[in-house]
Amino acid sequence: MRGSSTKPRQKFQVRNQEKKRHFKKKPQEQTSGLGVTVHGDDINKALRIFKKKVLKAGILNEVHERQFFTKKSEKKRLAKSAGRQRWLKKLRDTPGPHQQKTNYRRKRSH
Repeated sequence: MRGSSTKPRQKFQVRNQEKKRHFKKKPQEQTSGLGVTVHGDDINKALRIFKKKVLKAGILNEVHERQFFTKKSEKKRLAKSAGRQRWLKKLRDTPGPHQQKTNYRRKRSH
């Protein structure tokens, strides 16, 4: 007989509470933003340093990308075309048998 046990059901509840502990959300780490300290009255120098940091972090590019929604297929298409352009540029810059031979004897007509 299962139901006629004299033991309290408290252990069952404790086990459920222990399991629930695993599903608690972890606190997110606070990310420190970009910052520049100004020494003296040289604000222009601090502004230049700040602009370089923003440019290096790519914040403006990310804001520009998030301004409008782009479909996943469009992102793939753009990434593929960018890769193709990089590859063609690399081929163009490296010498080898893949390059077209130019005829130096042929005179150009103006």
